[in-house]
Amino acid sequence: MKKKAALILAAMMAVGTAVPASAADSFKDINDVPWGGAQAYINSVFESGLMVGEIDENGNRVFHAKNNISYTETAQLVYSLSGTTVSTDVVQKWTSVMKSNKIPSWAYNCVAYCLENSIVTITDLNIFYNADGSARSATREDAAYIFGRFLVSQNISAATNTKNFADKNNISAVCQQYVDILSSYDIFVGDDDNKFNPNNTINRAEMAVIVSKTYNMLKDKSIVNDDGEKTTKADYTGYINYAGPDFNGIGPKAFMLYTYDGQSIVLDTVADSQYYLDGEPISTRGIYSLTSNGVLVSAEVYVNSRNQAMEIYCKRAAVEGQVTNIGTKKTKDKNGDEYSYRSVTIKFASGMTRSYRIDDDTDIYFDDDEIDIDELEEYLDEYPEIFGSADVQYNDEYDVYPNAYVKELKTNFILKEEGTISEIDGETVKIVADDGREYEYKLDSVVRYYLDGKKVRLPAFREGVYTNVSKVQLTFDNLGYVTRIEAEKYAE
Repeated sequence: MKKKAALILAAMMAVGTAVPASAADSFKDINDVPWGGAQAYINSVFESGLMVGEIDENGNRVFHAKNNISYTETAQLVYSLSGTTVSTDVVQKWTSVMKSNKIPSWAYNCVAYCLENSIVTITDLNIFYNADGSARSATREDAAYIFGRFLVSQNISAATNTKNFADKNNISAVCQQYVDILSSYDIFVGDDDNKFNPNNTINRAEMAVIVSKTYNMLKDKSIVNDDGEKTTKADYTGYINYAGPDFNGIGPKAFMLYTYDGQSIVLDTVADSQYYLDGEPISTRGIYSLTSNGVLVSAEVYVNSRNQAMEIYCKRAAVEGQVTNIGTKKTKDKNGDEYSYRSVTIKFASGMTRSYRIDDDTDIYFDDDEIDIDELEEYLDEYPEIFGSADVQYNDEYDVYPNAYVKELKTNFILKEEGTISEIDGETVKIVADDGREYEYKLDSVVRYYLDGKKVRLPAFREGVYTNVSKVQLTFDNLGYVTRIEAEKYAE
């Protein structure tokens, strides 16, 4: 059964090791991963705030994708996924038990939550730490036990299509039912030999896959119909910013949605999933070649009852955003000869950036006046906030990389407006300007909200500002749509 998931997306699909700027900027070690494609899931859990890494001695944020996950960290992750805050009374109820089992104080909330909801038992606590006091690394079976019991606490049971792993007899009896639950939703999958490998330790990259898929399932508010078949409610709008190959037994082919509200959602595809471009079938390789060169597409995605993307209908879309840099890059042609080319870097409303090649025959305009690339660079030095709309073309006959180039680039100043906010919803915003008059502006489909310089969602923005009191600054694109709203949090 196929279900249209209402996924109308302004999409950038990138392949290989390319990741969104948000992830690349956040993790210094984003490319130090155990398998190609892990970056998509790492970015997903970072954007959702579930796994944010740590700051090293040099002030860089790092993820440590290859490091093992501890039992305690696993408990923390399901606590974060619950979206609840454990009460002080519950923590106090279990404090003596946690102290006797040497649970660190930072983990009291998550462990108390797990104990209170029967996700772990008191007996389980004695294996959280080794005899020398070091944190015990969780195995795949350990993770399945905790995540499976967590899903049970959320009233989620196994679907009908559980996996029959080749090493099923190696899975402990107490964990088998939880492995069944997780495998039925493709949260856990086997390796290339269809083995679950219950005793293998689980690294942070693998845990990012599990956390991301669990988060997506809970976010979708999955239901079961009268026939016992799992169906899914899905409502995503955003950029497709990763499309990856097989993840070495960790997961099937997938692509990631970076939603307009700042979340990252990974959707799986299957062997017979089909891409279309402008109504015509196109191979996965063809889409990869096109989108890895930065060509933007809009996509209508159809998913099946397991929330796997079955059909992805793509159309070419405009490349537009803030022009942040004019540069010169070096590369080699197919003969190995080095050459240089000019490039323009565009920052999309989502925060991602992408650079595109400028050819000698590229037509460049500023406020409808034709200029050359050097003049645009001068404008950028003088006026740093410039909006650009690029017509990006792809030509696979080029002997050089990238194959995509800018055929036409239209630029203009980014306009701004300040005033006191009087009303805001998901489509329009009304402000009272300094002249005392109220003005109404339409919101772009991609709007970023900031409070005290921090990106927030619309509900948090509304909560942090007061109508008719709080000053806001609006940023517009060249069509007059609001793309960014900034304000300082109102202090009573």
